[in-house]
Amino acid sequence: MKHGDIVLIEHHDTSHSGVYKIRPALIISANTYNDREEDRILIPITSNIERQCPDDVIIECDDKEFTASGLKVSSAFRTGKIFTAHKSLIKRKLGKISVSRMATIGQTLRKIINL
Repeated sequence: MKHGDIVLIEHHDTSHSGVYKIRPALIISANTYNDREEDRILIPITSNIERQCPDDVIIECDDKEFTASGLKVSSAFRTGKIFTAHKSLIKRKLGKISVSRMATIGQTLRKIINL
């Protein structure tokens, strides 16, 4: 799995209840990192865009790149919820996002972590 891929992953909730669910996520780690490490750096994707946070990046069903994403409904990339996970937790690739949307996500990430 590569940078910019949207995947389905076993992901625990942030309350650390021990419950894992299969959720979509975006791989944000660089391919050079992915080639040498067992973990991936990701951000979760949610279909609950009504509860949008200021740092979310939205992809709408009518966006020209939506089909390539593999998502089923309009969704938000939750840039403020970065996590790492072992690559074995990735169940499958759903799709990919465009270079321009990845650049927008990168700008948002840099703003959040003050780089």
